[in-house]
Amino acid sequence: AGRNGGGFVILLIGGESCTGKTLLAQRLLEKCGIPYLSADHVKMGLIRGGLADFSAEEDDRLISDRMWGVLSGILKTVVENRQHLIMEGCYFRPALTARLEEAYRPAVLEVYLGFSDAYIRARYADILSHRNAIEHRLYPETRSMEALLQAHRALREECGGCPGYFEVQHDYVSEIDALADRLAAEIAARMAAERQASR
Repeated sequence: AGRNGGGFVILLIGGESCTGKTLLAQRLLEKCGIPYLSADHVKMGLIRGGLADFSAEEDDRLISDRMWGVLSGILKTVVENRQHLIMEGCYFRPALTARLEEAYRPAVLEVYLGFSDAYIRARYADILSHRNAIEHRLYPETRSMEALLQAHRALREECGGCPGYFEVQHDYVSEIDALADRLAAEIAARMAAERQASR
């Protein structure tokens, strides 16, 4: 495999808040043994270290744009070091990952988590209650159902025909479990290919 691609895996898990990005990353850590990095932790490190030109309260899209240089720099360094990593957070967006140089693209898998309108309407209270499934967050989700619907529609439109877009339709647990299994199989195949190529 080449230095900037081949069987190395950088899995980017993006999507709206409360969709279970961290939960999916944790499942894949357990299944594949690949560590994950939360973009929220990077964000707060920059803010608390006095290195950010934004605040935690600003719009997610603005923060995404401001953080992309740091996040893409981490991604490129991990690929160049011939390592695997899962990176998760709402700050990963298709429009930003499209900026990656061609040399790094073979290493990158993308998945963007969203909810269908029907799922939000049927499970709105459950969506809010599962916000802290993996991490305990200090601030509750306060968006109305209509605001949540609009946010997920915007994500759906932004992803367009992106093959990594995944929308929960009916049963969150079974659908996310199936996604985790599919991603784990793809990651395992890439890792096996890398081991074979390095012999």
